[in-house]
Amino acid sequence: MNKIRVQNKHQYIIEVNDDGDTISFNVDDPTLPLKFDNAMMRLDAVQQNLKAEEQIIKKKEDKETKGILSQNTRKLLEAEVKACKDLRGVFDEFLGEGACKKIFGDANYLGMFQDLMEQLEPYFAIMKLDAEHYKKAVEEKYKDDEDEDVLS
Repeated sequence: MNKIRVQNKHQYIIEVNDDGDTISFNVDDPTLPLKFDNAMMRLDAVQQNLKAEEQIIKKKEDKETKGILSQNTRKLLEAEVKACKDLRGVFDEFLGEGACKKIFGDANYLGMFQDLMEQLEPYFAIMKLDAEHYKKAVEEKYKDDEDEDVLS
């Protein structure tokens, strides 16, 4: 049987865990900048929604419950869990299905997404994708102010 294989000269493959799992980007793919742009907009929307929801919850009177968490604490944690789930969806759409499972396993906390973006930034620069927008937006939104730092 004859075989051919088209060589992808502009394929960037990044190992993402100790098991050797990888994610890859093909710079020649015209959908890559579109996927990146869509991901950045969706990441921003998830963060905006979380911030707004946190502000609403914090303004409500807190009530004790039968459990160990107060009503507001429970709602804040549920909002963070939802944001993590939404962020996993955004990253999986951009990096490839199952990428978050490869990279994070079952962990879920907001800071891991910022850490990932920081680690991917040099690769985005090589691929001529601008991650600086996202990095600066995250830093600006979560810099120390009167609210607690959501990403710490």
